Amino acid sequence: MKDKVIVVTGGASGIGAAICEKFGREGSSVAVLDFDPKALARQEERLRSMGVDVLGVQCDVTS
Repeated sequence: MKDKVIVVTGGASGIGAAICEKFGREGSSVAVLDFDPKALARQEERLRSMGVDVLGVQCDVTS
């Protein structure tokens, strides 16, 4: 998935966070969407420290 852009909803914790980290290690840019702003900020920092190109967006995708 090198040089791809991955969008992960619920990406600040749990399985979503692990997915973001895996794709980031594989060379993808990652857009992390999550409802929790504190968890989102932590995940952005974690990914940046790994050298991942990341964009965090606070949002609620429930219907």
